[in-house]
Amino acid sequence: MSSPSPLPVVPRSTARRLALGAVVGPVLFTLTWLVLGAVSDGYTLFGHRFTDYSPVSQPISGLGMGSTAAYMNTAFVVTGLILIVGVVAVFRAVPDGRTGLRRWAVVLLGCSGIGQAVCGLYDLEAVLPHTVGFVLAIGVPIAGFLVAGTYFRGVPGWRRFGSWLLLGSPLTLILLVAFFATFQPTADGAETGVAGLVQRLGILELHAWFVVMGWLAYRRTRPPFRLHHRTLAEQARATDHGEHGESRIAIQAGNTAAPDHPRVRGEQTTGGGRGATV
Repeated sequence: MSSPSPLPVVPRSTARRLALGAVVGPVLFTLTWLVLGAVSDGYTLFGHRFTDYSPVSQPISGLGMGSTAAYMNTAFVVTGLILIVGVVAVFRAVPDGRTGLRRWAVVLLGCSGIGQAVCGLYDLEAVLPHTVGFVLAIGVPIAGFLVAGTYFRGVPGWRRFGSWLLLGSPLTLILLVAFFATFQPTADGAETGVAGLVQRLGILELHAWFVVMGWLAYRRTRPPFRLHHRTLAEQARATDHGEHGESRIAIQAGNTAAPDHPRVRGEQTTGGGRGATV
């Protein structure tokens, strides 16, 4: 007996489309913090007023405070959920590989979407849950890229991407360490430095892997519908041609046998008589 699939039973054609969630989620999230970062008029955190929001020195989560809070926090949750759907669909759409690796890859990479949603539910003033969400969103995928890269290397047609994805793990780790090295959890530190810029570079790098993964799953698992339809059409034409061919043969056969018909014989006889009279 075959072991049950660790992923939801979804038709591969449907999973192929849902895999685009790994593209849509990161793109929407990026557009959101770009736009809100440009229009934010600052925020208040633990009684300190940041009059100017700086994307260079302040984290993206700062947009989850103040006048932009409703928009940014909604984006955190919605795009996180979309990313989860996309990750699950990617591993449902690709050809089956090693079940254990696939299951762990889905769990570890799915944590990124979960952490993103947690960051939207708990803002910067809820320090502990927000920090947990941040670690889930950016820290856990470091291990997830290793597992997923190993898995993809064993799937036909995905080996090259799997090799590149293995490099995403140390690169994400380096950028995460760089963020913590530049981040200063003080009011003065949030107004100076480059922690916000480093964080954005890390998130862009992280999300880029999901975007490529989702797009490849959508493109490479496309069923040969056109070829299938053309084959059916050719079969239909061949069948139709065969039927017409049989009809023509039958007509020709009938014409050949026509002299044996009584009416034809009579006409031939009459014609013969006329020929004699003339």
